[in-house]
Amino acid sequence: PNSHDIAYLIGLLTSDGSIDKNGYGFQITSKDIEILKYCKEILKSEHKICKIESFDKRTNKIYVRYNIHFASKMMTNDLIKLGLTNNKSFTCEMPKIDDDYFWSFLRGLFDGDGWITDTNNNGKLSIGFSASERIMNKIKIIFNKNNISDNKLQIVSENENGKIFDLKINSYRDVNFLINKMYENIENNYFLKRKYNIAMKLKKPLYEI
Repeated sequence: PNSHDIAYLIGLLTSDGSIDKNGYGFQITSKDIEILKYCKEILKSEHKICKIESFDKRTNKIYVRYNIHFASKMMTNDLIKLGLTNNKSFTCEMPKIDDDYFWSFLRGLFDGDGWITDTNNNGKLSIGFSASERIMNKIKIIFNKNNISDNKLQIVSENENGKIFDLKINSYRDVNFLINKMYENIENNYFLKRKYNIAMKLKKPLYEI
């Protein structure tokens, strides 16, 4: 990637995207239509966003998701070269991201497969990320270089292809550092507003930590 916007997009695709089995296209699915609009803008695309409704018998509720599919052999090849596969969740490699753009990539990953919470409504801020083992190991290396606590990875899913891990950060100092870095280069305001608003509401100025 040669911009923070593209790095952010790759983060989104790494979390919520998938490669077609025939290798001729890719798609991204999310409950947040906002994310798909960002994808269209970054790729300068006129592709249609589709609404998907599914009924869950267990909860007796209808859940809504949004999907956009891009049919481009060239772009799909570029994503495959970066490490994305059609079994992406378990086998995805850490995309080749320059250090200058890593935090924008992480923001995309966070918007797709991350979370931020005030655990007990008591100001105890927690931030987390979910990704394949290969990606998480690379993220931990960069976190360690930035003196972020070396928290243990937690397995959340596994199959014959690999494992998916969660990484949770609880330290105020670490959480604030991550928030500041992820939102440092928002060139065109590409970030999921609901997560950003939580982060801005709960974060503390560094001098208070």
